[in-house]
Amino acid sequence: MKYYFTLLILLVTSIAAIAQERKKISEEEFNKHYADRFEIVGENIEIQRVFQFSDINKEELYRRAKAYLDDRIQKKYAYWSGNADYSYTDYSLIITETIDDLYWGKALGNMYAAAKYVYKLKIKDYKVRATIIFFRFEQPEYFGLELTDLFPFTNKLKRKMRRVLADFIDYADELFTHTQRGLKQNKTMDDW
Repeated sequence: MKYYFTLLILLVTSIAAIAQERKKISEEEFNKHYADRFEIVGENIEIQRVFQFSDINKEELYRRAKAYLDDRIQKKYAYWSGNADYSYTDYSLIITETIDDLYWGKALGNMYAAAKYVYKLKIKDYKVRATIIFFRFEQPEYFGLELTDLFPFTNKLKRKMRRVLADFIDYADELFTHTQRGLKQNKTMDDW
């Protein structure tokens, strides 16, 4: 009986370790696939894309961008995100959001980190510059840990941060793709 119990414990521990291994990102893998996709600016992480629209002028792009971000604020597109603030001025639209399902690690179940970021769209004729500014990070294990304390990602804690940042960069890519598709659509604003 002890033999079966010990074998069961060993099997469960091995499966949990293997499951966690899939979430790890080595420093080499991170450097190869993610390191050149963001910039550290001051104490923030920035990710940027420029979208070209050869047939949409500045006024129309601004109208579409405002409609798109209004829908995000109303959580039609981002139901998992907490929207905290927004500002629309001079062809620049800014909203603040939080995403809280970035994988951090395991301890009696999965633990997730949260990222607070600003999403900014700057409009010009025929193009939009989308910028994500990742400015606050909350993780379940350490209180008061700053985002920039985690660079250059070399120890165990930083291994976890590599996974979080990789997840955030993947999320940012999805957000950019969704935004570009949203701006191509000619939605009418709900004026009443």
